[in-house]
Amino acid sequence: MDFLDTIVRRNPSLIKTAVSMHQNNELPANSVVVDLDMVEENAVKIRDAAAERGIHLYLMTKQFGRNPEICRTLNNA
Repeated sequence: MDFLDTIVRRNPSLIKTAVSMHQNNELPANSVVVDLDMVEENAVKIRDAAAERGIHLYLMTKQFGRNPEICRTLNNA
């Protein structure tokens, strides 16, 4: 799974935290773990690059299940 290799390389603390939460039964079945700090950091980079080029951005929320926490993070970035 190439995407997991990328996450392990770029954000090992996310993997460690998710494993720990799973082992402590803190994650319900079928959960998705998202690093909101990284989401915000990436959103700021994208926003700034778009602004430099005069591009207006909008959210495609269906790609992450219209999760309100992710939407809030992106809107506040």
